[in-house]
Amino acid sequence: MYKFDILHRLEKQSPTVILCMGIVLQATITTADLATSALFSLSPLYVSPIAFVGWFGSRFGAYALAIFAGLARVYVLLTPYSGHTPLSAIIFSSFTETFLFLAFACVTICLRHYVCSLALESRTDALTGMPNRRHFFEICDIEITRAQRYKTPLT
Repeated sequence: MYKFDILHRLEKQSPTVILCMGIVLQATITTADLATSALFSLSPLYVSPIAFVGWFGSRFGAYALAIFAGLARVYVLLTPYSGHTPLSAIIFSSFTETFLFLAFACVTICLRHYVCSLALESRTDALTGMPNRRHFFEICDIEITRAQRYKTPLT
């Protein structure tokens, strides 16, 4: 129950708050990536804030964070630049990673939309569009919990 309470609270947050949380998470990952050596990259972790914002926030926020992650990746690659790797290879790699971050944001947004549409379809009758038995029991559970919490009769 506690796990679902956290998810419910995240879904109630505004997209701006979710985007700010994603930026802080992305900055933390970028800082950790800068602290590690050049042999060990944290670039696979860059998609986690993008997935977080794409799922709980807005479409614009997910795309903006994907571009921010790409720019952060450029910064990480160019900070210890010693001239051994051609600059064109670093730029190409950065553009490729930014494109992949944007594609990941798009996939996350589409997946969230699909899950929400499936949840809606599971609660409505396909022929009439009216709420079905599952929806009735979900509403009953909510009302029983509310009646117990406020110590009021159910009727």
